[in-house]
Amino acid sequence: MDDTLTEQLTQAATRLASATEALENALARIDAQNQELNSKVERIVAQVAAEGRLEAGRVACAAQPGG
Repeated sequence: MDDTLTEQLTQAATRLASATEALENALARIDAQNQELNSKVERIVAQVAAEGRLEAGRVACAAQPGG
């Protein structure tokens, strides 16, 4: 293998390693954002469910005699 080809392959391997590192960093950020969003969605769903239970309780109380 001549020196030019070896140099080109080395440069390509370096660029691929840099691109791989950049992708790993991007995926880590996306994963962190995804986990944060999942946490927010879970809290929202829990709040909506809790409000639904409260509303259902109010309706049940209002439907009872004297309520």
